[in-house]
Amino acid sequence: MPTLTEPAVERYEFFIEGMHCASCVTRIEETLRHLIGVVGVHVNPGTATAVIRYVPDQVRPMAFRRAIEQAGPYRAVQLEPRRGTMVAETDYWARHSAPLKRRVVVTVILTTVVVVLTWSGLLQRLPPPWSAVLQWAVLGCASVIQWWGGWSFHTSAVASLRRGAMDMNTLIALGSCAAYGASVVSTVTPDWLLRAGLEPQFHYDTSSLIITFILVGRWFETRAKQTAGDALKALLRLQPPLARVLRGGRERRVPLDEVHVGDTFILRPGDRVPVDGLIEEGHSFVNEAAMTGESLPVEKTVGSPLISGTHNLRGRLVARATRVGRNTTLAQVFQLVEEAQSAKVPIQRVADRIAGLFVPIVIGIAVLTGAAWWLWGPAPQSVWAIARMIAVLIVACPCALGLATPLALMIGVGRGAHEGMLLRNPAALELASRLTDVVLDKTGTVTWGRPQVTSLKSREEADVTNWLALAASAERASEHPLGEAIVRAAAARQIALQPVNHFEAVPGAGLKAVVQGHQVLIGNPQLITQAQADWGGLRDEVDVITQQGATPVVVAVDGQVRGVVGVADTVRPDAAATIKALARRRVTIHLVTGDQRPTALAIAQTLGVTQIHAECLPHQKAAYIQALRQQGKVVAMVGDGINDAPALVHADLSIAMGRATDLAAETGDIVLLRNELRGVLQAIELSRRMMRIIQQNLAWAFSYNVLMIPWAAGVFYPWWGVTLPPVIAAAAMAGSSLAVVGNSLRLRQAPRGSRR
Repeated sequence: MPTLTEPAVERYEFFIEGMHCASCVTRIEETLRHLIGVVGVHVNPGTATAVIRYVPDQVRPMAFRRAIEQAGPYRAVQLEPRRGTMVAETDYWARHSAPLKRRVVVTVILTTVVVVLTWSGLLQRLPPPWSAVLQWAVLGCASVIQWWGGWSFHTSAVASLRRGAMDMNTLIALGSCAAYGASVVSTVTPDWLLRAGLEPQFHYDTSSLIITFILVGRWFETRAKQTAGDALKALLRLQPPLARVLRGGRERRVPLDEVHVGDTFILRPGDRVPVDGLIEEGHSFVNEAAMTGESLPVEKTVGSPLISGTHNLRGRLVARATRVGRNTTLAQVFQLVEEAQSAKVPIQRVADRIAGLFVPIVIGIAVLTGAAWWLWGPAPQSVWAIARMIAVLIVACPCALGLATPLALMIGVGRGAHEGMLLRNPAALELASRLTDVVLDKTGTVTWGRPQVTSLKSREEADVTNWLALAASAERASEHPLGEAIVRAAAARQIALQPVNHFEAVPGAGLKAVVQGHQVLIGNPQLITQAQADWGGLRDEVDVITQQGATPVVVAVDGQVRGVVGVADTVRPDAAATIKALARRRVTIHLVTGDQRPTALAIAQTLGVTQIHAECLPHQKAAYIQALRQQGKVVAMVGDGINDAPALVHADLSIAMGRATDLAAETGDIVLLRNELRGVLQAIELSRRMMRIIQQNLAWAFSYNVLMIPWAAGVFYPWWGVTLPPVIAAAAMAGSSLAVVGNSLRLRQAPRGSRR
């Protein structure tokens, strides 16, 4: 019997020209979702892109483009697959910024003329021939503004109405055309209006200011969107276009697409690393700040890894390519950041639903407002009715609703990438703002993850160098982590190592060796006792080292114990400060580890952590987190290894430490590229800041419309005699979007945790 398999799902991404507000987003998403074979759709107004997941056997990408162009005045532009969204966006703004700027400059100049002539009273004070000339001059300036400056609004509105849809351009076109049309009729046929009992109305200043304010606002919004993508564009600039590769014994410069795994490439001083690799020859210092946020250059020798996009500072390096193309670290970081910037947080769904109904509701309110003022307003009713209707159409601002979440998300994610923090799951932002508990894995998270010598106890102080040289020489032949720590300790003291004449490992206990004719025995206390070596008063030091949470390694030479080495996985220097900072934010810290309880207690006492869970297997770590969540806690798990993956999955918010294994990194909602614990604090702070700004943006967008639309409709007039002039309504609408943009741009500042 044949087995049923899930259909293959592919991803298609393109840029959308002509999309300006949240109602556009809703319409495009709904149109695409109705296509057969479409699994998921996300349209991001911050980047003006659409991401579609679809089954290729059921639908073709050409259908997406046709559907987009049929939904409204939009045009779909396919993105270059290798370079992604930001390149297409940069090209788009480069093509449209200059014409938009010219349009803004011309409309500002002509609007100034219209406003000066209208508000100065010259049209009324000058004698008839000159007043008529100036009146027609005002009409000419206003017409250029209306039909040239605002042409994109009108064409978009007409295209939308033809398809039975309405958007932000519909409101702008209706409002400005109502003001302009009434003014033209009053200029061309004033006598006919008077005979009909209607008062001539001149709103050239209103129609001109509406177009100008919105054009200026859209220009600033365009500039802000360009700024929002700076972090991602900076990532693109890190990758050089060519690599120096050895081919046939000769050095050649080839495009990155022609670099393959296993190729040997050359780095000269000042070169950017083109692909991930391992150094085979040379010594240098590499600046990894752009990728990990690490400010100090990192020393690189034979066997050291190289990260694509980093900067070779000094020496010449020969390296072997290990990951190329889309598999490089830089490409993966770029993809993670881009996907996070185009994702949606749950709170955005409310705004999207409201935005989908926003424009029809506003037009309905405007019609009812005009009718009410025409029937029951003060004289002249026609003037009041048109002015109130225009004000309602213009003051409403779905743009602020549409930009509130995606712009803040785009800027915040870019800022995080600059600081070495990859936000893989934007939905976790809301949980980060309510975080109550942080569970820290010990090994590799709170500690460095590799043993180091913490103490040297010697029978005679002056004898340390001698017996340590013998021990390190013997351990050089061993692959045990404790032995490697002893070798590193000898190297740090610049102790020369000697050749080993005989070596024998004692499984689970230590080793025996002959070095320069000396019988050397290294291992745990039980091995030394069984060998009946003379302790010489050092037996008590074993207990002291054990109580300190370290592992004692005893060194006996020719039957006498010469020294005891304390080896432990040392605490990161920033761990204590980070934990205290989290505690100040009312976050409870938990330490979980597979190590024995005495070791865990020693580490916890050093850090001031009271919640300790030792001797945990991977599934027990996950159960511990589940128990916390059942108590109503919002829990973050911080880990770096495969054994942390189950716990990371079960946490509300999972943070994978720098140099994490692939599985841990895939599991983490936030991945820290910098191998420092303080990155946890920075990530939580940045997540909370992003969520606060998103909430502020949405609160502003909702409250603005709730207050300004009734004010524009004249609801407050019966009590206080105040109304909102259409000109002020246009300025308020443009200012509403700019307020959201400006508030979001605050995320470009460094996270608070990085300054403490």
